[in-house]
Amino acid sequence: MLWLIALALAVLLLFYLLQACLAFRRNVAIAKASGLPYATIPVDSWKRLLTREWIWGKRRELFDKYGDVFLLVSPGRTVAFVADWEATCQITARRNDFPKPVEIYAILALFGKNLVATDGAVWRQHRKIAASSFSEKNNRLVWEETLRQVGSMVESWLLQGSMPYGATNAVWAVAEDTMRLSLHVISKAGFGLEMLWPFEQERRLGPGGQHQHPPGHDMSYTDAMGVFLHNILIILLVPAWLQRILPIPRVQKARKAFLEWDRYLREILEEKKKALAQGTGQDGGMDLMGTLLRGANTQADNGAQNDADSKTKGASSTTANMDPESVFGDDEILGNAFSFLFAGHETVANTAHFSLLLLAMNPDLQRQAQDELDGILKDKRADEWDYDQDLTRISNGLIGAILNEELRLFAPVEYIPKSTPRSQPQSLTLANGERVTIPANSMVGLVTHALHRHPAYWPRADAQDSNDLLRFRPQRWLHPKGAVVTGAAEQPSGEADMDVQDATSTLFHPRKGTYIPFSDGPRSCIGRRFAQVEAIAILTRLLKQYTVELDLAVVDQSLGNDAQVYRTNLQQRNSENRRQLWTQARDRACYHLDHSMVTIATMQMRNGKVPIRVVERGMEVMSVGETSTVHTTEW
Repeated sequence: MLWLIALALAVLLLFYLLQACLAFRRNVAIAKASGLPYATIPVDSWKRLLTREWIWGKRRELFDKYGDVFLLVSPGRTVAFVADWEATCQITARRNDFPKPVEIYAILALFGKNLVATDGAVWRQHRKIAASSFSEKNNRLVWEETLRQVGSMVESWLLQGSMPYGATNAVWAVAEDTMRLSLHVISKAGFGLEMLWPFEQERRLGPGGQHQHPPGHDMSYTDAMGVFLHNILIILLVPAWLQRILPIPRVQKARKAFLEWDRYLREILEEKKKALAQGTGQDGGMDLMGTLLRGANTQADNGAQNDADSKTKGASSTTANMDPESVFGDDEILGNAFSFLFAGHETVANTAHFSLLLLAMNPDLQRQAQDELDGILKDKRADEWDYDQDLTRISNGLIGAILNEELRLFAPVEYIPKSTPRSQPQSLTLANGERVTIPANSMVGLVTHALHRHPAYWPRADAQDSNDLLRFRPQRWLHPKGAVVTGAAEQPSGEADMDVQDATSTLFHPRKGTYIPFSDGPRSCIGRRFAQVEAIAILTRLLKQYTVELDLAVVDQSLGNDAQVYRTNLQQRNSENRRQLWTQARDRACYHLDHSMVTIATMQMRNGKVPIRVVERGMEVMSVGETSTVHTTEW
């Protein structure tokens, strides 16, 4: 009996290997006919590439070797990697020829269908209903709420030290706190909920106030949301039935938080339904969920009107003939609210995190940005800053350039996934005029890290410096005198890419297809303006009042953690020693920016931390000469 089982398994294995060999041979033949260079698995030495974050680790290395578009061929699905601006434009514009592979986003339909996890007519319907949520009126409120939340975040840091309102202890939880900050902003924008920092909750509710929960709940809204999002991979990847029976504390905690937060969302939705029915719901205000609800009601009203018209004409009911997939109900409202929160908060949080680290590593640049803000905002309080005038001037200056440069180097995702239809190969014309074919049923990756570092697409200070595009240099967006722009693909005047930045911007306009931090074309990020406003508000609020510094105690623990002790000890060191410590701290930060990155939904620093300190302007201990940056590596 056993030998029959072994024989059956051997036959199955041989059959599988034969099928794999035939599929591999067929895919290689198709790749040869495509006109594109290709590499193969397992023939070529690609084992080192089949590791997590290999795209981040390699940057442009593979494209320099194989070309700006190449194929990776295996017995399974062929993958086309793209870093050609013309091909990128065609792929993002031809939505039907290069559809989004929504199957890989199916797990994000946790609460219901949404913009991220749909395509075709259903996606268009979701986009139409959701678009009104991202108005300039709402962005104005995002600006105001972000300024308030940043003030609270910094106050929470200052309260941990012995020098309140002067300097912080080492802040290790920069990533976590920028995540909290972004969640607070999008909770206000998405659900109309005011979110408080722990010290604010304790002031209002007393000790332990942040963990108080209403009747019918076992966790507070903040705790449920925080625990759920921190453990979201468990919820997305572990089947619900397995979550119920696994005796693992973390799994049970994640499941409890998910169920609690789901209950909160449905309660919020019911409250908004009642408010809308009573005519008291917000209209165009800071409430994405409410806007989705009004859009769904409008769709239902239109369907009812069409039904009435059809009956008058003796035709069949429109609603009866409606595709069930096109119905926009409670699940779709919650699904989109979740996708906005999940995708939106991580993008902004990571942008803020990396921007703060890069500014701490480049003090000269930070001082220039502070001087520019002083010229724009004068002595006005944060609540007096004008969204229309001040934001425009800030966005067109060094702060806008800093944000654009951070997104160039640290795009939220390593590549933007597309695909080709199962039985339809797709032709492309590359930037050099060459015609190529992407095989049918291929995955397509628009590789942001390679596009954003392409030597033909970007201004460089020195045309001979091959490392210039690897460095954080926001000045490339400002057209400084003497900059080498030869070969840089700037968008012609009057043809600015509105998906990336405002046409009135005085900053460098990358050619369409070369800069895609928010994707491009019809499926570009619907919340890009929301994210840009929030990120600029974070940097502006911080830098106008404070300076962000690298923590030197991370390389010399004898300096101490307490803000007062650290400051005194650092002042007692001589200038050369302070400079050496700062250089070591900066080298350590460079290492983690290179080697500690992990992509889950977005790219984050997960395998290490870089602590910072925040001090009021004028209280900096380090002089300009002690923190001068010598650019020998990235950043």
